[in-house]
Amino acid sequence: MSRLTSLIALTCLGLFVGCSKAPPEATLLFNGKDLTGWHKQLEKGQHGTGGNWGVTDEGVLFGEQDPPGSGNGGLLLTDEKFSEFELELSICPDWGPDSGVFLRTDEKGGGWQVYVDHHDNGNVGHIRLETKPYSVPFCPFKFSQHGTGGNWGVTDEGVLFGEQDPPGSGNGGLLLTDEKFSEFELELSICPDWGPDSGVFLRTDEKGGGWQVYVDHHDNGNVGHIRLETKPYSVPFCPFKFSRVEPKASQLAMTVDARTEEWPEGVFEHSCTMEEWLAVWKTDDWNELKIRCTGGELPVIETRVNGLFVCRFNAAATTHPKFDQEKALEVAEPTGSIALQVHGGKRWQAGERVFWKNISVRSL
Repeated sequence: MSRLTSLIALTCLGLFVGCSKAPPEATLLFNGKDLTGWHKQLEKGQHGTGGNWGVTDEGVLFGEQDPPGSGNGGLLLTDEKFSEFELELSICPDWGPDSGVFLRTDEKGGGWQVYVDHHDNGNVGHIRLETKPYSVPFCPFKFSQHGTGGNWGVTDEGVLFGEQDPPGSGNGGLLLTDEKFSEFELELSICPDWGPDSGVFLRTDEKGGGWQVYVDHHDNGNVGHIRLETKPYSVPFCPFKFSRVEPKASQLAMTVDARTEEWPEGVFEHSCTMEEWLAVWKTDDWNELKIRCTGGELPVIETRVNGLFVCRFNAAATTHPKFDQEKALEVAEPTGSIALQVHGGKRWQAGERVFWKNISVRSL
């Protein structure tokens, strides 16, 4: 990271000094009101002149470039100096900025950095020695919107599989077709293990943004409905969810997604009922998924699972209260790859995979 450019929220910022276990009372570094106990770097260094720092009405500390978008960043440092300590903080970075938490830092901004680089090819949680004379990154992997790509392969039986890379690490990603598609019919067979987040992405860009058909085979999951999934702007169109009745049993129970309480009529032009979906889904077997994508910049997407007409979604006509067509036009592409997803995060355990076969596409 060459400069601090992040909007970062630090709530409940606490410090444990010189101890192997956290004592009952921690030193609160941020009071939720102002920057007492903090100062911008006293000398211009490799990060800039200091950045712009403030506190929101909700008591959240934020940082941004000074002026915003100018390229001039910097560090906000504690007045107190520390050597051996434990630090706890909550962060909520926008997508795009470089940021970090610096340790044993001097007034020019040199020190040991914990990455908070929340952007394509970013990392959060690993280490960098960051000084102007000498810097070394210790960054074993990077993520884009979904991760660095996941691990993909083919079994001896000719079945495509996807898993996190390394398995259970939290690092996912997408496998994209080289060819781009706009209007098409896609057919494929899916057999996900229980637990993973996955999906089929339509009109996908190289960062992993596009229209997703859910293949979320876990508690509170869904298979067959739609989500606009881009880093700047995402909207779920998920009318119901399923979960296991017992943790180790394959039987599923259905619930209405609570977010539908604010839905008016017309979010979908068609959606099956929970009972219809449950009647056709095979939890521990292969399922047939058919997707039809038509329309212009705002697509019409139809999905079928094992012959059941699951949904017809018209992005140009949906009444979803949180969907903004203009924003969707800014972030979604009219043409792109078809992609299969291995979701990042800790939900996906080591050894769990999603399996795919009989994948065919017909352009319309």
